[in-house]
Amino acid sequence: MKKRTEKKPPLRTRIAAFFGRCRRAILRTAHRIRDRKTHVYRACPVCKNFLRLPRISGEHGVNCPACHGHFTVKIK
Repeated sequence: MKKRTEKKPPLRTRIAAFFGRCRRAILRTAHRIRDRKTHVYRACPVCKNFLRLPRISGEHGVNCPACHGHFTVKIK
């Protein structure tokens, strides 16, 4: 049996990371609610990042800034 040599991060660091993730998720939802009349949010099919797009009806070609993938989006 090998002895575990690396230590876990302190509890304070783990709690801060957890609440940071929760805060980002809450803010993302709040921004979606705030922008619901002017923008739509769509996920990139390649990297799954959410993109904020202007709410202009029709079919549009979109380039993802993260992975440079190209896809089309239909907005009502």
